[in-house]
Amino acid sequence: MWELIPGVDSNIRSRSGSHRMKLNAPLFSFIDHFFPDGPFAFEPNMRDGRFVFLPDRVNHQGFGISASLFYPGWLDIGHF
Repeated sequence: MWELIPGVDSNIRSRSGSHRMKLNAPLFSFIDHFFPDGPFAFEPNMRDGRFVFLPDRVNHQGFGISASLFYPGWLDIGHF
């Protein structure tokens, strides 16, 4: 999924790749803490490079959680 987003550097060790990992760190911490073994899926946000955390059952994807762009360290919940 890393490379599917237009304009995203495919090198995770690049400056932009490191920035992207830091941006998504609150989401990864949330998943590690609350869903360590739970079923989930990721989708890339095609606009800004964030990852979206979704249920793995595609017939039940009514919400998604991602790192906030406006409040660093916080999470956003989106309804689809």
